[in-house]
Amino acid sequence: MQVVDAARTTRTRLKRNEEVERKLRRMTILVGMIGSDGIVLAADQLMVRPATNVKEYDDRGRVRKIEYLQGHGVAYAGVGDQYTRRVESALSIRLDEGQFDFENIRRSLERTADDTIKDERAKNEQAYSPQEDPGIPDLPRDLLVVFHGPQVDQRQMWSLAIDPVRSTASRVEGCCIRGAIGNLARFFGEYYETNIPVATLKRLAAHIVLSAQRFESGMIGGLDVSLFDDAGFHRLDEEAKESLRARYRELNDLVRTQLFEA
Repeated sequence: MQVVDAARTTRTRLKRNEEVERKLRRMTILVGMIGSDGIVLAADQLMVRPATNVKEYDDRGRVRKIEYLQGHGVAYAGVGDQYTRRVESALSIRLDEGQFDFENIRRSLERTADDTIKDERAKNEQAYSPQEDPGIPDLPRDLLVVFHGPQVDQRQMWSLAIDPVRSTASRVEGCCIRGAIGNLARFFGEYYETNIPVATLKRLAAHIVLSAQRFESGMIGGLDVSLFDDAGFHRLDEEAKESLRARYRELNDLVRTQLFEA
């Protein structure tokens, strides 16, 4: 009987973990675009902590996912779980302490992520019993990082894939979408074109985020848009975002009308 109960408990735990991981893969969408005169970074604002069993409900709340470190001219937004948050904190600390090498951004980002994951794994090994798995689940964890301060000769956006084995960073040259794995809104990234000003690209970036919410309202919600141009960093206020939402609704209505008009 004990063997049967243990097997049943293991299956229940595995099923629960699979459900949590499924939700984590669907939540959060980040959109980054390189324009002719700057960079656009957009994200949703819904933070979800998935329930661990059927007797609980998901914790949901609105947060600011695009963080701007004014003293360094660096902004970032992340996809993932608590380990992504740890990497974000480590990046901020290294910038504050002057330990980030702007001459080798790729290696600096990768080292920040790898060192953080190594430390987290060591903490897990101390916290878990030998019979438990202290490993870090293989989930999508990414950062989009924008550098536009005096430390760089030109504005840059980087994508950092945080991996339990080996993290990789790559410079973004066009359009980059992270998070919301399998969300149909990713299709709209195909409309991206080069040499378009950020004042225009922000409409496309917002459309992708708002469409992602339409397809996955339980995991994605809200809108945050930031621009990086010759004037520096600028976060769109609610009035500007409402204009983008209105344009999104108008475009949806126009497509529906064109498809079904007599």
